Amino acid sequence: MNEKGIYKFSPQDRALQLKFICRVQGCSAAERYFSSLPEREKNEETCGTLLRCYVQQTQTEKALLHFQHMKELGFASSSLPYNEIMCLYANNGQLEKVPEVLDEMKKSKVLPDNDSYRTCISSFGSRCDLDGVEKMLKEMETQPHTVMDWFTYALAAKFYREAGGLADKAIDALRKAEERLPKNDKAGLNHLKNEVLKTWELEKTDCCNRWRVNGDYENIIKSVVELGLLDEARKLSTEWEACCNWDLAIPAIVIEGYFGKALYMEAEAMVEAWERKEKPEVHELWEYLSVLYQEHGKMVRGFECLRRCANLNPDWFGCDYRSMFMRYSRFIANSRGFMFLGGPRGFYGRGKRF
Repeated sequence: MNEKGIYKFSPQDRALQLKFICRVQGCSAAERYFSSLPEREKNEETCGTLLRCYVQQTQTEKALLHFQHMKELGFASSSLPYNEIMCLYANNGQLEKVPEVLDEMKKSKVLPDNDSYRTCISSFGSRCDLDGVEKMLKEMETQPHTVMDWFTYALAAKFYREAGGLADKAIDALRKAEERLPKNDKAGLNHLKNEVLKTWELEKTDCCNRWRVNGDYENIIKSVVELGLLDEARKLSTEWEACCNWDLAIPAIVIEGYFGKALYMEAEAMVEAWERKEKPEVHELWEYLSVLYQEHGKMVRGFECLRRCANLNPDWFGCDYRSMFMRYSRFIANSRGFMFLGGPRGFYGRGKRF
């Protein structure tokens, strides 16, 4: 088409054609095609594509010579060619050279992008240099031109987990990843789910006392609830119950997760199961349900849950329905004016509840 004058190829078209030639016929054919181009079409895009061909075929010497030629022509003004060289070193096992390329970028006043930092994080993590991982992560967070993404935090979490003994840092990184994960990204959700559960298996082996166990379970259950994995959260809460470390804050997280998905009956079923097991202070969970119901506009169910609370703890209300109604009215007034501070922990503090 180009030769017949039907359509004039743009630089992007030339680069795309070069890419396909490399993929189908190999680097030698791509080199011949590149050499046949007019000098004006040997531009930043076609040069960059040929560099990528060399990197994909791990032709280190040719890639480095071509990269040097690109710099001399002024075609290395973006992060893309530097990222290719980082990948080249990572692929051939020269991991220690990856951060050196980042330093060269900075000296050349080329701004690193997310891929630049991620490749550096991988190079440090693969060498078990967790200080380097943390340094890169903090540097990336402070750059005004980069936007932190979920995958970078998930990558850091993976290296923290694999190092052993750093489950707290891994969970913290995963929580940051969760905050940035798009809600419709199913592949990302599955990736984070697997990382969270792998991290939890590591963390469980390090639990040494009651309060540590509760804190660890609270962190992991909160993470899976935020990911919308309520079945996993329920399994973990059942596992936690077997430790005999009853703490109202943990079931409250699962209950709140159910309400967030409008699964009201599942939340009530959990509390009813704990009531049948005669768990201590279950009446407070019924009261918490009543608060959540009225916040979701379901006043009748909320009042019914408060009645269940009163049946379990008559001294709280003196079996006086007028007092119970007044208390429920205060719930409504309070929630319309402000949110309970601290979530479930704030709600279940041993001081004043409302």
